Amino acid sequence: NGRPTAELYSIMGLLMIGQFQGWTVPQTHEAALFRTDIQFALNLQPGFEISQRTIERHLKILQDDEHLSQEVFDRVSDQLLSKLEVSVKKQRLDSTHKQSVDREAGDVGLSAGIKIIIPANP
Repeated sequence: NGRPTAELYSIMGLLMIGQFQGWTVPQTHEAALFRTDIQFALNLQPGFEISQRTIERHLKILQDDEHLSQEVFDRVSDQLLSKLEVSVKKQRLDSTHKQSVDREAGDVGLSAGIKIIIPANP
């Protein structure tokens, strides 16, 4: 029957965290398998397995379809802002501001924020 299919929400969450962190595919793969903060944020069960090839395949789909990647980014960004009660009306949205927010939130804060919007069993 083959290997079990990885949960789509978990994969999309993993790809987003990897992109936010600037990780390579091998770094993203390693984080999914060994980092408990990432596993917690994505609601992954103990023993979760995913191959680098699966990560590469899903990343390529998002990279090849500009409309799809923009739609995913917009939806997730809107949900994050809503759930974290962040108003961007008066925010600077340049790289300096992003770096500042990244430093303040840290990996655990980002992971916790993503866990809020990625349901365990949609």
